[in-house]
Amino acid sequence: MSGVRTCVTVIILAAIALAAFGVCADPCGAYSVRRGVYYREALEAQAKARAAARAAARLEAARAREERERKALIATYTAKYGSRVGRWAPLVRRCFGRGPLPFAMFIVYRESRGDRCARNPYSDCRGLFQLHPCHWSGRFNPYNAERNVKYAAKLWRGAGWGPWGY
Repeated sequence: MSGVRTCVTVIILAAIALAAFGVCADPCGAYSVRRGVYYREALEAQAKARAAARAAARLEAARAREERERKALIATYTAKYGSRVGRWAPLVRRCFGRGPLPFAMFIVYRESRGDRCARNPYSDCRGLFQLHPCHWSGRFNPYNAERNVKYAAKLWRGAGWGPWGY
């Protein structure tokens, strides 16, 4: 009997020694007997969830910042030229950029007073930027504000403010 006891004692001591040196079935020490789950995997899942939450918070903050900037932009040009012109400021900024924005908004005010359906009965120029039919005829609807502004930006990049008399 003492031989069996000695053998069991040796096995227990060997297991304790192996655990002390980190040599066991779970070398990383990730298995939690108390919790019954792989603790390292749970920690990694929590880290991924925290990273996803931080990314979502950054995205939400960026959206909120963009919305504040959009509202401030509209308020700036609404105060200067009226609500009919001010509402087009985000679209004009997106197509023209920040640099030429003030003068582009002045052109919108001068040409159409912000009415996307404006039409000059003498020259047949139409839309926000009063584009001449030679620019839009057969290509796009000049009353579509986005297309009108995009084409006006294309004209501006090619010829400056010349098409509008400046």
